[in-house]
Amino acid sequence: MINISSLSKEYIMGENKLLALNDVSVSIKEGEFVSIMGSSGSGKSTLMNIIGCLDVPTKGNYFFRDNDIANYNSNNLAELRNKDIGFVFQRPHFISSLDVISNLKFSQYLVRKEDEKLIYSLLDKVGLLDRKKARIFELSEGEKQRISIVRSVVNSPKLILADEPTSALDDESCENILKLIRSISLENESKLIIVTHDQRLKNKFEDKLDLDALSV
Repeated sequence: MINISSLSKEYIMGENKLLALNDVSVSIKEGEFVSIMGSSGSGKSTLMNIIGCLDVPTKGNYFFRDNDIANYNSNNLAELRNKDIGFVFQRPHFISSLDVISNLKFSQYLVRKEDEKLIYSLLDKVGLLDRKKARIFELSEGEKQRISIVRSVVNSPKLILADEPTSALDDESCENILKLIRSISLENESKLIIVTHDQRLKNKFEDKLDLDALSV
């Protein structure tokens, strides 16, 4: 499903060049749960942005479901991103003027999809069906994270990318959120990639990519 070979990303900063990723290769098959780990500055976020079609590599190849992403323009990337990739961020952003259900419907609207039954089912799954009419500012941080997980799968994506979803949580909440993400991705038959420096997750995944080890 995902094949990355000899991937590098370089940023130009004035007269200087910053090498954020250098010669990374990885292959992720259907049905795998993968963690991408590394310390700050190791290139985790850069790799996540490329896998999530938010950026393109400077060198190398990236194939997502047999699509050569390196050759996609911004419109192609946006279409693929909205249709096939769901995101869970450490600090999720919503449209604050809308309630929970309207935020989730808007995500479906972006890909011309309408499935209110799925939204209600997912809200029930995360224990927040009774909060469907709540405004975003009325939610706790834990509730926002669960709504973010729901939003990541309302369009039935092929890939869920979770960026530091547990780093701000206590141990119990960390375990609960991880179980929830894995459970929902399994039910949705989505591949799950978690990008994190949270050492509590180090042994939670059989498949790991350690960017610190690659840089040694």
